[in-house]
Amino acid sequence: MPSSRRLKALLDVHVFESNQIKATRRGAGARRREARGMQEQASGAGAIPAQVWQASSFVEVLQWRARLQPERVAYTFLRDGQEVDGVYTYARLEREVRAFAHRLRARAAPGERAMLMLPSGLDYIVAFLGCLQAGVIAVPAYPPANRRHLARLQAIADDCDPRVVITNAAADAALARARAKAVAGRLEAESLHWLCMAPTQAQDDAPALPDAAWPGAAFLQYTSGS
Repeated sequence: MPSSRRLKALLDVHVFESNQIKATRRGAGARRREARGMQEQASGAGAIPAQVWQASSFVEVLQWRARLQPERVAYTFLRDGQEVDGVYTYARLEREVRAFAHRLRARAAPGERAMLMLPSGLDYIVAFLGCLQAGVIAVPAYPPANRRHLARLQAIADDCDPRVVITNAAADAALARARAKAVAGRLEAESLHWLCMAPTQAQDDAPALPDAAWPGAAFLQYTSGS
């Protein structure tokens, strides 16, 4: 059995080695942070502008980003997590959101609901931010893949009473099949607007939407247990 002096010596060595490892890790972390800072400076990213920190909403953050960092990439969508399927800079994203918000506001008043029946992709981002800008409450959903999905979407629609259902070309076929099989419900109401997204090549001359009273909720999320 080691003596107390031997144990103390072993413990001192262990503490010294642990401190060395911690110092090495801290040094590596500092070097990584420094490298990231140099990379951001070289790419023109820099620090987050003060106006962005002071923004009061996601829409305002996007508007400031588009003014101050228009060519910086905001979102890149990877199909299947690998293949680049689309890229939006802040300037392009802000234009698309503004144009879509105008289309949405023509069909729904602030505070009304819009179901997002869209697959994953840049359209989903534009639709969600467009809802925020128009003051319309987004209800995230998905295109139906089978009868069970359709029944759930019908239940969500019956509960949230949407004014608009937002789709895109990729979702149209599934939605057409689903609506042909749909039972009576909110999704078949004549007062429901179906709004299909499409590439707009939105221009800068689209005016900003007039301010609307905040509806009290940004979006309405139904979970699997709802």
